[in-house]
Amino acid sequence: VQQKEKLDVKLEALDNLTDLLKRFGHQVEADHAQILHVVLAQLKEKPVARKRAAACLAALAQSASDTLLEELFGTLLANLESSESFSPNNNEEQQLLLESSR
Repeated sequence: VQQKEKLDVKLEALDNLTDLLKRFGHQVEADHAQILHVVLAQLKEKPVARKRAAACLAALAQSASDTLLEELFGTLLANLESSESFSPNNNEEQQLLLESSR
């Protein structure tokens, strides 16, 4: 029960952060780097959390600086290159790259 509650809180926080970034992304620019690092760590969680983290990173990419985008894509590409031929993270990371490039 406690693990499910922790996951629910994490999912709600990711949803809220995604909404915040979509609406006010440019106004919270000072926090983008910290948001990036926190959300990237969620890509190693359960699939539902990875999906929400990918959506959050896509929202962040809309207002992130070029330097931050370079860090984001570099991290994602490094994770893809270092993974085995298939890992559960691959699909979410590939989807994130597609969403962010639009």
